Amino acid sequence: MRITFRSWLALVLGASLACAFTAPNWNEISRQTAEALLNAGARDFFAGTLRVEHARIDQTLRLRIEGVHGEIATPEKPVVLALDTLTTREPLWRLLLLKPVTFEFSGLKPSGSLSDGLSGTLVYTPGWHGSLEARVAVQNLNLAEIVWVNPDNLAGSSGRLEGEIYLRQTASAESDFSTALHVAEPGGKLQARFFDSVTPYLHKKKKRAVLEKLAGTRDLVGYSQASLEATLKNADTVKAVFRIMVPEYNLNLNLKMTVKVDEKNAFMKLFQLLGLLQAKAA
Repeated sequence: MRITFRSWLALVLGASLACAFTAPNWNEISRQTAEALLNAGARDFFAGTLRVEHARIDQTLRLRIEGVHGEIATPEKPVVLALDTLTTREPLWRLLLLKPVTFEFSGLKPSGSLSDGLSGTLVYTPGWHGSLEARVAVQNLNLAEIVWVNPDNLAGSSGRLEGEIYLRQTASAESDFSTALHVAEPGGKLQARFFDSVTPYLHKKKKRAVLEKLAGTRDLVGYSQASLEATLKNADTVKAVFRIMVPEYNLNLNLKMTVKVDEKNAFMKLFQLLGLLQAKAA
């Protein structure tokens, strides 16, 4: 992660403060400052593509942003994500002292989505030893909203996802994440080929034969409930527990998995996990 230098922050925030309430185009100055700060903090994720529609920095140097969009790289193709609002709890001058600033966000979703999106907090700590930490609340998220993570496995999927996600990335590229997600009854549907990814973890021959038969149908398969709990154990290994009930095939799976991931940043590791990309048996 590239962290903004203190001198750069001093220049930007100093110029912003000097212009506050005197410049006729103060809102545009606020917007450009907000856009620069966001791109500096999230460069590893969005590669400088974040664009801000409206922003305001008040007298206390607290920030409010409305309307953000940017492209994030995925294994298939870049996907445009949108954010409804982003505000800071603390004043931006704290960044000059290399102290953390908490951003609260809401409405994170693929561009054009009609859902409420995700909400949560981002804690950005600048400096050579800085970090970006995210806590995301997942509420009533339709699986159709995340098909772009892995279209081959997730196309046509449905079900309401709930839970939480934790992500952390440091300036030295160290990352961490954990997640606990579930789909409660009545469940939804998944691509049958999705089960190809979990077959290596099933050691009971009878259930494995049923799972292989299911995966071979290439149809959408109904499930009544499912859950995923996962924690990053080291740079390329995720420990996970995946549970799913498939009444039509009388399957009640409870699988402990070690998932190998090959991306360096935590965000892409999460994408790999959700799609069970490049999974290898423990």
